[in-house]
Amino acid sequence: MGNFTNSKEVVAAWMKSSDHRENILDSNYHDMGIAITRTIIKGTYTLLITQHFGTPRKDCPAIDEHKRTSVASLQGQLVATLNLVEEQRKIIGDYEKDNYVTDDEYNVAIEIHNQLVERYNALGGTLEQLVNAYNLDVKNFESCKQHKGIR
Repeated sequence: MGNFTNSKEVVAAWMKSSDHRENILDSNYHDMGIAITRTIIKGTYTLLITQHFGTPRKDCPAIDEHKRTSVASLQGQLVATLNLVEEQRKIIGDYEKDNYVTDDEYNVAIEIHNQLVERYNALGGTLEQLVNAYNLDVKNFESCKQHKGIR
């Protein structure tokens, strides 16, 4: 803190301060705000001048929100398909107890089950890829924020 009479003295003092100088010259910061107020500190009227440095979030790669909503949609499809697989297993179990079911009916039930399992596995694979891609977006954004000092 000092008794500055003009803005040149303030800037000169900032540039003499290693912390202020480092922030002013840091190329990661794209914006600087300055706040000035007149206040009383230790019984003396003074100007209080502060700096705030930042970088707009848009300077970091965006997180693809479509991926996030697609993940939620695929999770719903995966649950619904799993429910169908379980229902089909019950049908097969009932067929195994029923002496009046033909081999063709039983084989069709098995085929439907296998198709549902294939669909479930395909959805699971797609979901895994999408989750990994979304997580990479988030990781890249967070890394950029940290590197550029964005909060």
